[in-house]
Amino acid sequence: TYVAVYEAEAAASGVFVTIGRVTNEQYRRAIVPVTVNSEAALNAGGTITVAYDSTKLEFISGTNAASAEAGKVVVTLGEAVAANTDTVVSNLTFKILAKETVSLSVTKSALVAAGGETLEVSSMAGTVTGTMLMGDVDLDGDIDVFDAVLVLREIVNINTTPLSPEGIAAGKVSNDG
Repeated sequence: TYVAVYEAEAAASGVFVTIGRVTNEQYRRAIVPVTVNSEAALNAGGTITVAYDSTKLEFISGTNAASAEAGKVVVTLGEAVAANTDTVVSNLTFKILAKETVSLSVTKSALVAAGGETLEVSSMAGTVTGTMLMGDVDLDGDIDVFDAVLVLREIVNINTTPLSPEGIAAGKVSNDG
């Protein structure tokens, strides 16, 4: 399992957008909530663009979200957001492809206040960090009997399913080489 840790905030025109506080991380996936809090009520239909490194993260899905192009996801407010309320507008699911820190940022937004004024959030940056679950040699997110069988096959050299370099690294649980 890879564990994602991310939290960052940006503010402009009384609008706060928070990406982070991962609520679930399993099977090398990170579910990253996008939360909006505004001094003014916001109309449905506004957008927030989240950028990421597509060689290190793969966008899987998201509530009211669509992949705009490689490395960008556009989140659309599906319904109006009340003023001064933390509202989760999307839960973005990413597959973590790299065991390293990956940056995420809000590159653009167009949120419309109930009065018709367009509120811009200029930029925001933060990170997702992938770390390996030691013992999970088949990299399925669980340490189970299948991992033990693969390690035993590797030891006695009857590995019908060769371990990947990441699997070999996950099997070195004592870190002594």
